[in-house]
Amino acid sequence: MAKKNNLARWAQEHGHIFSPDDDALVERCRTVLREVPDLVDYEKEREDADPWVVALALEEREKQQQKLEQLRAEVVVVTQERFGSIGGRRKIPDACRYFSVPCYSGPDSLVRLFQAENWRF
Repeated sequence: MAKKNNLARWAQEHGHIFSPDDDALVERCRTVLREVPDLVDYEKEREDADPWVVALALEEREKQQQKLEQLRAEVVVVTQERFGSIGGRRKIPDACRYFSVPCYSGPDSLVRLFQAENWRF
């Protein structure tokens, strides 16, 4: 219970990093699920966040299109997931590929992002 309270407190304190699920985002999520229906495991008890991640990337890409073109930047999804197996359930990288959203995936995804951005620590 303490962990749940800590998480709730942290989320409330950092609410600015969360995107509201407005009608446009909900519709994009529906589009993602229509186009990539096996992105989620319908047997799970809890809701799967994967279609929301892809929908948010699509929405942000559209919102930022002009701004990003001026900056020569792009929306990129970073995930530890790998592509789904042939005949198996698709994953975030598969959906990103379908919608032409750049995606760094797999265990070295953060390293690849840091390299692409020339970030050094």
